[in-house]
Amino acid sequence: QTRAGIEAMGLELVAEPGFESNTVTAVQLPNGLTAKAVIKQLHDEHGVTVAGGQAQFADSIIRIGHMGWVDADDIDNCLAAVKAVLGN
Repeated sequence: QTRAGIEAMGLELVAEPGFESNTVTAVQLPNGLTAKAVIKQLHDEHGVTVAGGQAQFADSIIRIGHMGWVDADDIDNCLAAVKAVLGN
Protein backbone atom coordinates (compact mmCIF):
# COMPACT_ATOMS: atom_id res chain seq x y z
CA GLN A 1 0.00 0.00 0.00
CA THR A 2 2.77 2.47 0.91
CA ARG A 3 4.95 1.82 -2.13
CA ALA A 4 1.95 1.87 -4.47
CA GLY A 5 0.82 5.20 -3.01
CA ILE A 6 4.28 6.73 -3.39
CA GLU A 7 4.57 5.55 -6.98
CA ALA A 8 1.06 6.84 -7.76
CA MET A 9 2.35 10.29 -6.77
CA GLY A 10 5.12 9.96 -9.33
CA LEU A 11 7.80 9.70 -6.65
CA GLU A 12 10.75 7.35 -6.91
CA LEU A 13 11.37 4.49 -4.51
CA VAL A 14 14.96 3.98 -3.38
CA ALA A 15 14.97 0.18 -3.13
CA GLU A 16 15.24 -1.79 -6.32
CA PRO A 17 12.29 -4.09 -7.04
CA GLY A 18 12.73 -7.34 -5.16
CA PHE A 19 14.89 -5.74 -2.46
CA GLU A 20 12.21 -3.72 -0.64
CA SER A 21 11.92 -3.87 3.13
CA ASN A 22 8.73 -5.07 4.77
CA THR A 23 9.22 -2.51 7.55
CA VAL A 24 10.09 0.75 5.79
CA THR A 25 9.65 2.50 2.45
CA ALA A 26 12.47 4.81 1.35
CA VAL A 27 11.41 7.65 -0.96
CA GLN A 28 13.71 9.77 -3.13
CA LEU A 29 12.82 13.43 -2.71
CA PRO A 30 12.49 15.64 -5.78
CA ASN A 31 15.45 17.91 -6.51
CA GLY A 32 15.50 21.08 -4.48
CA LEU A 33 13.84 19.55 -1.41
CA THR A 34 15.72 18.52 1.69
CA ALA A 35 14.70 15.71 4.01
CA LYS A 36 15.12 17.99 7.01
CA ALA A 37 12.60 20.51 5.65
CA VAL A 38 10.12 17.86 4.49
CA ILE A 39 10.30 15.98 7.80
CA LYS A 40 9.68 19.19 9.75
CA GLN A 41 6.73 20.20 7.58
CA LEU A 42 5.17 16.72 7.76
CA HIS A 43 5.44 16.81 11.55
CA ASP A 44 4.47 20.43 12.18
CA GLU A 45 1.60 20.71 9.70
CA HIS A 46 0.25 17.14 9.60
CA GLY A 47 1.40 15.40 12.79
CA VAL A 48 3.17 12.76 10.71
CA THR A 49 6.58 11.43 11.74
CA VAL A 50 8.98 10.01 9.16
CA ALA A 51 12.76 9.61 9.19
CA GLY A 52 15.49 10.92 6.97
CA GLY A 53 18.04 8.77 5.27
CA GLN A 54 21.40 7.66 6.56
CA ALA A 55 24.97 8.36 5.40
CA GLN A 56 24.99 9.75 1.83
CA PHE A 57 21.16 9.69 1.78
CA ALA A 58 20.79 11.74 4.98
CA ASP A 59 19.07 14.70 3.34
CA SER A 60 17.86 13.32 0.01
CA ILE A 61 15.32 10.70 1.07
CA ILE A 62 12.60 10.14 3.64
CA ARG A 63 11.76 6.78 5.19
CA ILE A 64 8.20 5.83 6.03
CA GLY A 65 7.92 3.14 8.68
CA HIS A 66 5.13 0.60 8.49
CA MET A 67 5.67 -1.88 11.28
CA GLY A 68 4.27 -2.35 14.76
CA TRP A 69 1.13 -0.37 15.57
CA VAL A 70 0.69 1.00 12.04
CA ASP A 71 -2.53 0.31 10.19
CA ALA A 72 -4.00 1.16 6.78
CA ASP A 73 -5.47 4.43 8.07
CA ASP A 74 -2.04 5.52 9.35
CA ILE A 75 -0.53 4.84 5.94
CA ASP A 76 -3.37 6.68 4.17
CA ASN A 77 -2.84 9.70 6.45
CA CYS A 78 0.90 9.62 5.87
CA LEU A 79 0.49 9.41 2.09
CA ALA A 80 -2.00 12.29 2.11
CA ALA A 81 0.46 14.38 4.13
CA VAL A 82 3.34 13.55 1.79
CA LYS A 83 1.17 14.52 -1.16
CA ALA A 84 0.22 17.81 0.48
CA VAL A 85 3.81 18.69 1.40
CA LEU A 86 5.38 17.67 -1.91
CA GLY A 87 2.50 18.95 -4.03
CA ASN A 88 2.20 15.70 -5.97
